Amino acid sequence: RGADIDGKGKNSLRKVKELPGHVFRSTGWSGLRGGSFCASGNHYFQVRIDSFQEISGFKIAGRLAAHGVVKVGWVTMNGDVNLGTDKYGFCISSNGHKVHDTVRDEYTEPLSPGDIVGTLWNADKRTISYYINGKFTGVAFNVPRSGD
Repeated sequence: RGADIDGKGKNSLRKVKELPGHVFRSTGWSGLRGGSFCASGNHYFQVRIDSFQEISGFKIAGRLAAHGVVKVGWVTMNGDVNLGTDKYGFCISSNGHKVHDTVRDEYTEPLSPGDIVGTLWNADKRTISYYINGKFTGVAFNVPRSGD
C-alpha cells in the first residue's frame, strides 16, 4: 500500500480524476488502471512519490517492512492490477526491483519521497523503459507478443 490514489487522502495523487481509468482497492493496497489501449507508438506517464504510508507487522520478501511499496508499470486488460504478480504485469517497485510474473530482479536504487518515476511503453519495439528524476535507467523489459 504505497499511496492513497482515490483523491481523498493526504498522500493522494491530486489529478487522479482527470485520468481515464479505474481505481481498484483490496486489503492493504490500491491501484489505478488507465483506460487506454496502446497497440502502437510510444506511450509515457510519470508519477511523483510524495510519501510512503507507514505500516507495521507487514513483510515484503520475508523482511519486516517499515512502509508500503509503490509499484509503477504496465498491465494488460487480462492482468492483475497488483503489478508484477502475473505474466501480464510489468513494473518497478520502490525498493529498486523490476518485477514480472513474481520474479524480482535488481534494477535501480530504492526510490525516495520526492522522486519522479516515468515509464515508456514502446509498443512497436515492445519494450518498457523507466526514467527516475529525468534520468534514463534503461530498458527494463522486452515484452513478448501474445502467444510467444
